[in-house]
Amino acid sequence: KWAVERTKALLLVEHWRQDAESTTPLKMRQRYSSSFKAAGGENVDDWLRKTQGPLNGNAKVEVGVSDLDAFDYPGQDNLLAVSFVQTVTVGGTRQVVRKRQYWSLEAGQWKIVSESLIEPRKT
Repeated sequence: KWAVERTKALLLVEHWRQDAESTTPLKMRQRYSSSFKAAGGENVDDWLRKTQGPLNGNAKVEVGVSDLDAFDYPGQDNLLAVSFVQTVTVGGTRQVVRKRQYWSLEAGQWKIVSESLIEPRKT
C-alpha cells in the first residue's frame, strides 16, 4: 500500500511541478481546492498571487522537486500529506525550500487544501 501511495504522490507533485514551471496561473489554480488555506491564513488566490506572481512573465523558470515523503493522513480518508524539497531557478537566482502539501480527494480529483514552507534552505 505504501508503494501505491508514494507513486500516487509522486504523480500529483510532478503534475503540480510542471504547472509551476509553466508559470500559467490557470494551470496552477486548477491544482488547488477552493477551500485551500495557507499556513499564514491566505486563501488560494492570495497564496498563488504571493508565491507565483514574481514568476509570471519570466521566460525560463525551472522547478525541481526532490526528497519526497508521502503518507495517508492518519484518521482521515482521502487525505494525503506530502513534503519535499523544492528548488526554483529563475535566471541566476535559485531558491531552495522544504514544503508540505496536503492533498484531498474532491469530486474524484486530488486538490491541494493546504501548503506551507517547512524550512527555508540557503543556497
